[in-house]
Amino acid sequence: MNTRGPLWRRAFGLVILGGLHITLVWDGYILLLYGYGLLILILFIKRKEKTMLICAVVLTLCTTPFLLVKTDFLEMVFTDMKATLDVLKNGTSLEVVKQRVGISEDLSIIFVIIGLPIVLGFMAIISFFAMGLLVLMGMAAAKVDFFKDIGEKVNLLKRVSLLIPVGLVGKALLDWDHFVACR
Repeated sequence: MNTRGPLWRRAFGLVILGGLHITLVWDGYILLLYGYGLLILILFIKRKEKTMLICAVVLTLCTTPFLLVKTDFLEMVFTDMKATLDVLKNGTSLEVVKQRVGISEDLSIIFVIIGLPIVLGFMAIISFFAMGLLVLMGMAAAKVDFFKDIGEKVNLLKRVSLLIPVGLVGKALLDWDHFVACR
């Protein structure tokens, strides 16, 4: 069965829908990231499960340091957050769209033509790092028929579920530190 055709269509559909969504509706970008991530993950369809798991471990090792950084990444993108919020609150529809897309008066069309593909490529890479780990693990599990006869794997699932409190404690420590720093 050829799965690449429908996945390509879904990925491009998500990218187009996400681009329209971020421009016209809301400044959230999750649909765009899902589309880009799906485009990159299509490359792993014919890979062996061992390759997928190795890539998932590498992604984990690459992304973990960024989870420990106490930086507001939105302030890195929007250097003048007060002006951005002012446009979103009080601007006209055209000003809000320009703000969401990142067009300012000093931005030339040449920069948009050159810079837009660079930004979109960067977003594709970031989305792969953000969601690639879980999707690769799911793809590897499906490839080895992990979900078939799940009743026989109860002991393995119980052992893996012991990692849930470790993840919750780690997340709580990260959020607690951020919460305390905001006071």
